[in-house]
Amino acid sequence: MTAGLLQKARACFVRDARIDASYRVSFVLDAVDGLLMVVAYTMLARMFGSARPDGFDPLGFLLVGIAVNGALMTAQTCFAQAIRGAHAAGTIKAVMVTPTPPLTVVTLASVYPVARAMMDVVIWLAGAWMCGVSMAQANLGTAVVVFVLATLAVAGFGFLSAAFAVVFKRGDPILWMFGALTLLLGGVLYPTSALPPWLGALSAGLPITHALQAMRAVLLDGASLAHVAGELLHLAAFAVVGIPAGLAVLAGALGVAQQRGSLGHG
Repeated sequence: MTAGLLQKARACFVRDARIDASYRVSFVLDAVDGLLMVVAYTMLARMFGSARPDGFDPLGFLLVGIAVNGALMTAQTCFAQAIRGAHAAGTIKAVMVTPTPPLTVVTLASVYPVARAMMDVVIWLAGAWMCGVSMAQANLGTAVVVFVLATLAVAGFGFLSAAFAVVFKRGDPILWMFGALTLLLGGVLYPTSALPPWLGALSAGLPITHALQAMRAVLLDGASLAHVAGELLHLAAFAVVGIPAGLAVLAGALGVAQQRGSLGHG
């Protein structure tokens, strides 16, 4: 069972990697876009002056926030994108009648996007290092643990988004709302300590807030696993509650679509 699942995960990864690699221009454009963004945030960091948001170097604070947020948004959107891609290609009905359960098919669609997102984080951090952000103390092992838990913490929202894609096909208020709240309250561009108290309380209810607090501490201060244990517990709680709930909603959405006979309609 496990071996079969690993083979399917590998097949999905290879398929998506080949599709991605076929658009070579996109890699160049992504690299150029990343370079321009690093330069832009380097200029923005100078506006902080001598201030150190949450005690961190301003540029490091900004680039870690943007890199991790971008990766987590990719992890969240990949499930809905898999559904919409299958709709557009006209293959969703064929996929749903294979021996592999539909929920497994949707979940395996995240393997390559998450791996690509991790690579993007590495590229952003390399850019931060080249711009003078010290990474000498970075605890890379703990950073991987934080990233994996953070990815699991937002997966539930991703399944909800995929459920919306199954039923309504177009538009996605879940992604829009989550993205807006993340930028406003998650501490991506400015510390959550700058928020009014009532918004600060709402900020604590977002997984991105805890992911960024842990990741900045680990990458910029070399914090150990024990030092970020509290943030990891919060992320684990989001995953334990969000993933089963999201999967249940997605399963229900697939069932409704199959009953209506609307799976093949884009």
